[in-house]
Amino acid sequence: MAQVVILSDLVSYGELGAGRYMAPYVLASQLEANGFSTVVVDFFTKKENFFEYLSHFIDQSTLLVGISTTFLSPFCRFFDVKASRQVAFNNYQSGFLWANSEEEWLNWLHSLRSLLSQKAPRAKIVVGGTKATKFLAKSELSKGIDYLALGAGDASIVSTTRAIFNGTEPVTKLLYGVPTLAEAVLKNQMSHCPTTIYQSKWAIQERESLPIEISRGCIFNCKFCYYERKNSVRKNVSVLMEEFQRNYDLFGTTSYSFTDDCFNDSREKVETICGAILKLPFKIDFTSYARVDVAVKFPHTADLMVEAGASSLFWGLESFHPEAARKAGKGTPPDRVKEFLVTFKKKHGHQCFGSGSFITGLPGEPESSVLDTLDWLTHHDALHAVAFSPLLLSPYFESLDKTVVDFADYARNPSQYGFTHVGSTSTEWAHQLMNFKQADELADFCANRWLATKGAGLFNSPWQYYHFRSLGYSKEDLFSRFLDNNLKFELANEVAGRNSEYLEKYWADLTHLNPPSAERQIVS
Repeated sequence: MAQVVILSDLVSYGELGAGRYMAPYVLASQLEANGFSTVVVDFFTKKENFFEYLSHFIDQSTLLVGISTTFLSPFCRFFDVKASRQVAFNNYQSGFLWANSEEEWLNWLHSLRSLLSQKAPRAKIVVGGTKATKFLAKSELSKGIDYLALGAGDASIVSTTRAIFNGTEPVTKLLYGVPTLAEAVLKNQMSHCPTTIYQSKWAIQERESLPIEISRGCIFNCKFCYYERKNSVRKNVSVLMEEFQRNYDLFGTTSYSFTDDCFNDSREKVETICGAILKLPFKIDFTSYARVDVAVKFPHTADLMVEAGASSLFWGLESFHPEAARKAGKGTPPDRVKEFLVTFKKKHGHQCFGSGSFITGLPGEPESSVLDTLDWLTHHDALHAVAFSPLLLSPYFESLDKTVVDFADYARNPSQYGFTHVGSTSTEWAHQLMNFKQADELADFCANRWLATKGAGLFNSPWQYYHFRSLGYSKEDLFSRFLDNNLKFELANEVAGRNSEYLEKYWADLTHLNPPSAERQIVS
């Protein structure tokens, strides 16, 4: 049995599956280091008879059940772009997590509370992750939870668990009527990026791809972004290399998702980390966020990333409109960006999947400019995949700003950037050129036109790469069969079957590796 159980899932890719999310394992490592036995129950929304399954891991020694909201999102039908996006946006903006209605969420929460009342009466329910702020905007969602955790939870999760163990109340404050853990901090304000020690008892599969934390925060200051900006806390390189080696020795892991808001944020960082990776006694491959600024200025850094194992990169491009891009925080001239993308794809496209993101509705960019971007993308061999998404301008809470949320400058000072209307949800905005509804329709049009013109194989998101590697597919598979549009549906059934087998083995292993045990004692 576990003193702490953390529930996590990423559901956007449906039956094709997705890899594990980093944060629960970072927190679990912190808890274990402080003497608390911890289990992460991953992919929990997909488990039939979930509460019956969960009961295996809890008893009177259980102190806390945490729910990670960051990648909980509505199920998306993979091949229907417009329907997928519309369902997703409707549910995201109403504040729901994976549920289809507020009632469904509250009923699920009631079932969890009933189970804990029977088997783990001391246990508290804590909701954290990036979507936890939605509980402040719509506080009725918090009925049935004990505490909300905002910001980086490394410290608060340990102190809260210790307080419950000692029979005392954790330090909290009321935010909009919701009890919130008081030790919240922005990730980029931490003194270090902690070590994550994956454990066999968490049912890591043989040769499974894993997320690994490289650094926290981002040194850039994009005006639409809600990541912790202007500073980055990097993990010690020797510690990082020890994690690579340990994961290889224990699990045979050689494929990773780099948890880093911007891996290539400086020439020195790329040279240092990639240089160290190339000295490992085994070769890795990885997926990561990337930014074109440094790659354009120092092209050898892009080559070095590929040499070190970059096999799937997500380029945050956002706009090819020179003025709108510059004012949004993307300062590299679009012509140089385009030239880089074409050159990179020609040079590395057979071994590094490139995906580019674009935002419709940026202040200063008219619809005609977005359509020009789409026209350029469809007529040039620059990217394997593109993603168009409307601008989201989440509600601003002054009491949370720069303490647990680094709000986007657009949200902090909307009139300064030309917004004429900002409402109480992230879809209620307008400026002189566009409103959310128009931006959403434009994103749908662009996404569908791209697919109709270019086609897309099954592998059309950089984040699918490392999970497909977990399912036993080689890099060669992903760059041959998986990019073939003619094989999309055939491969979908095959991948769904492998993912189902992976999940069943994971759930079986998790129970086998975490048998019932006597209540543990720790140093308080």
